[in-house]
Amino acid sequence: MKQHLILIYCLFFFCFSCSKENDPDGTAGQHGDGTSITFEISGIDNGTQVVDVNREQISKIHAASHSPQSILYQKQEPFNEFCDAVVSLSEVPTNAQTSKKVLSAIGSRSTGEHGVKLSSTDMPIGRAYRVVLYEGGTQVATLNATSGTAFTFSGAFRNRVYTWFAYSYNNPVPFTGNFDDANPNISLSGNSGLLYASGTITTSNTLNYNNKLNILFKEKSAIIELVVDARGMFGTIGDIQVSNMTTGQLKNGVLNLRTGNFVSYSNAPLVNRSNSDFVNHNTALSDQVRRTNFYTVDAQNQISNFKVNISTLTLRGDLYPEWGDPIVFTNREFTVATPFTPQHNKRYRVTITLIMTPKTIGSGTSRTEWARGNLYVKGSGTPSAEYRMRFHAASNAYRIVASGSTSEAKGEYLNWRALSSGATAASSGTNDPCALVYPAGRWKMPTNTDITRLSSHSSRQFRHYGGRETIRLLRFNFSGSDNPYDPENRLSFPLYGYRNVNSYAVTGYNISSSGTAYGYYWSGDQSSSTNAYMLSIVSIGSTSGNFSLSSMAKNRGANIKCVRDLNWTSAQLPALPAADY
Repeated sequence: MKQHLILIYCLFFFCFSCSKENDPDGTAGQHGDGTSITFEISGIDNGTQVVDVNREQISKIHAASHSPQSILYQKQEPFNEFCDAVVSLSEVPTNAQTSKKVLSAIGSRSTGEHGVKLSSTDMPIGRAYRVVLYEGGTQVATLNATSGTAFTFSGAFRNRVYTWFAYSYNNPVPFTGNFDDANPNISLSGNSGLLYASGTITTSNTLNYNNKLNILFKEKSAIIELVVDARGMFGTIGDIQVSNMTTGQLKNGVLNLRTGNFVSYSNAPLVNRSNSDFVNHNTALSDQVRRTNFYTVDAQNQISNFKVNISTLTLRGDLYPEWGDPIVFTNREFTVATPFTPQHNKRYRVTITLIMTPKTIGSGTSRTEWARGNLYVKGSGTPSAEYRMRFHAASNAYRIVASGSTSEAKGEYLNWRALSSGATAASSGTNDPCALVYPAGRWKMPTNTDITRLSSHSSRQFRHYGGRETIRLLRFNFSGSDNPYDPENRLSFPLYGYRNVNSYAVTGYNISSSGTAYGYYWSGDQSSSTNAYMLSIVSIGSTSGNFSLSSMAKNRGANIKCVRDLNWTSAQLPALPAADY
């Protein structure tokens, strides 16, 4: 008798243990006839239909994902004296979210007519979600789980109709306890969204059958994505703090989880986003471009004059932290003047693109807008190179990595119209490295006219400058207030000499306060098949000198100071690359 009791106890303990392994919160396995339902996340609906993608369609989808976005609003306005901002609003196309999954999935298949069925983006692994299951209006189970792992409810019956809904905050914080069926409402705010799905499943009439149910979530909010793009400032974002500016523009809401409908709305307070709320927009862009999300649940009413305030923005130059100090901008408000009605399960992007302002010589149509820093090429050349300008900043007028020497890696000496800084880099009459500086086409090499126009600016001086870097330079003075990047309010031409033919040796560089120092800056105009024009600067001692238009061999390395293309408009701003959603 005692042996029988022990056997019965062991069988009970074994069955109970198996049930617990297949049940995330212990509510399953309490009834049923052996029928089970396995739940798994298939993704987050991006608004497209399920399609059978064949190989002929791949190139079209890939091209569409990189096509210009439909711009709902765009305006260029000052950020401060040193920086312009292009503010734009667009609706993020769903194919931008689909393309990566198409290419990844099709790449894993063998050749054939059909590709893969796609309608969603992947849900990150490890995100908590909850499924509540009903039969005939009676709650059967509350099931808590995480994405990336299928789980099975083993307490079902065959040939039954079950209704269900699932929801997730798309974060790893686990759900606890049972769902309160007497109070099915949940409050949503502008701080976070909610993923939701619902439906029915009819179990098979086959005994002990494992029924499959794939959950496809939809966002119950509209996402307003804020992107800050600092590529036009040639630095990275070290810190950023933002908020929306008008109470009530974003809406909170109360959602009934049983029906999937909102039962009420209310005005959301101001939503603050700190640096930790931002992520890099794209891995390849690192922290040059960062983004964060706001959420709103009212899909019925327009948002007019959506406002964002950048309370703090810290930019770091390319030589940070060894030679560069971060620069902090504060309290700048931006407005999207075009009204829009945000729809659930859609993403709207407000982009603030920062572009360095110039120093202007002349006026009206007889003006040249000069870049504040010299062009340099970061990398070995196209297509991997980045074309940038180095900051004027803090206590020194200009920064270079080393005194009196250079190399291809430093990227400051280019053959005429070459696209890389190599001593033997090929050049041609059609290349313009300035045109590749972000945003493409905003800058260009100066012409002879631009160079000779420098003579019209009366306030100029030669100087021996000592700071973190000791350098001789020619600078043009400007009236008006200083700013963090340009504390002396000057247009400066450091005298770095030139790089010899097929060599990295530099000639004419002199950092002492006595003797002669030279500076050479390319014009975009050539004087012959072998020579091109350039700005030649000669400093005699530390306080006197002259400059003129001259020419030298195209295969010598000189510096370049770009000028703005006055025909460029913000409508030519390229679309952002695909985000890492």
